[in-house]
Amino acid sequence: MASKIYHIYFFNSIIQTTDTIVNLPCRFSGISEEDMEDVTTTIRDVQAVLLSLLSDKTILMGHSLESDLRALKVSVVEIPN
Repeated sequence: MASKIYHIYFFNSIIQTTDTIVNLPCRFSGISEEDMEDVTTTIRDVQAVLLSLLSDKTILMGHSLESDLRALKVSVVEIPN
């Protein structure tokens, strides 16, 4: 019997915003104003990386994943229980 190979990726990125940040809740996000100063990564950069990692066999798991994917404008098919 062939063994299965699993790949586990942890993806974390701060995205440059074109909007003015009015309130940065550091106590919840852990992201400070200093963390945002030199950010050059765009939403399109993150979309490209994420989509290059996904396939029809990919299983996504994470905290608040649905809202993160919505913010990235990435849709996935949810498998019912």
